[in-house]
Amino acid sequence: SFVDTTKEWWVSTLYETMSINGKLYFLTGTIVPEHYYDAGCVMFHKGVADDYNIPDLYSIVNDGEWTVDKMFEVAQAIPTNSTGSGAYRFCMTGYRATGIDLMFANGMQITYFDEEGVPYIAENLSAELADFAGKISDVLGDDTIVCTSRPKGIGEDVTEKYGVQTMDDMFINGRALFFLDCTSKITSLRDKEVEFGILPIPKGDASMEYRTYAESVNGAAVYVPKMVKDVEKVDAIVEAMAALSQKHVKPAFYEKMLKSRSTYDSESMEMIDIIFSTKSYDLIDIYGGGDLNQSGGYVSLIDRAIKDDDSSLASSYRSNRTVVAAKLRTMLNTISFDE
Repeated sequence: SFVDTTKEWWVSTLYETMSINGKLYFLTGTIVPEHYYDAGCVMFHKGVADDYNIPDLYSIVNDGEWTVDKMFEVAQAIPTNSTGSGAYRFCMTGYRATGIDLMFANGMQITYFDEEGVPYIAENLSAELADFAGKISDVLGDDTIVCTSRPKGIGEDVTEKYGVQTMDDMFINGRALFFLDCTSKITSLRDKEVEFGILPIPKGDASMEYRTYAESVNGAAVYVPKMVKDVEKVDAIVEAMAALSQKHVKPAFYEKMLKSRSTYDSESMEMIDIIFSTKSYDLIDIYGGGDLNQSGGYVSLIDRAIKDDDSSLASSYRSNRTVVAAKLRTMLNTISFDE
């Protein structure tokens, strides 16, 4: 095979999180432009950081100390905002799986694999995830420190009142220190008169490696139909395209999205490298078994319970797990393990 998944142009965790019975059924990386848009990240407003004497966040990341607890600790420099007229600690749109971002960075996932590499959904909600959700929602569910496009109303359609543009404007106008979203958000902010830095999603504790969740809503992949006869030729072409994308598209991405913009700094480029080098997908999400728009919003319900109200997590997990597990079995039945 010409394809070498250890090369930097492929997502390094594909075999770890996306193989089925030891085989990969798709590839993703720099070969698809969406690679640069689907990863979770944290943006911080440089003006607000200066006003409140926020420490050097880039150094915290590079020292391996950028954890959820550290992010919450740093954000405490911003007072609570009970009137809604001042600055918030955090800003979030309702359309990014921020809760799942934090869950993944904390070393947890939705889909697990047995000893033979066959994926499954755990029957019961883990105590670890339940505790983590309580910790996160206690902070991100507090509307005196968080401005979000879905304030506490899980499933509530509040787009007109709290739309994406509103969240963008809040951040641009210095109304929030941190903006939790994904790398696609950088494009919508890049032409605005705002200086901001980019950080990876904070991890669970300092002993962990950084881990970035990439959701399927913005994700894309390369598939080769079974009817292809000259597999070796396609194999070589795919590897060449991926390598060339790494060489040409990645620099263009940095140039367009970061360089010569008011938000550009060399440290942000280093942070982007950390984000892309630690990307990881969840199989049930990327295969359409539970993404934000399908399967009863399984992933979405877990996400919102983590970041809004953990009291709904157990019921959401239990009531939707059976449906999503059935979809997973259906997907597995379409794959011939003995090919």
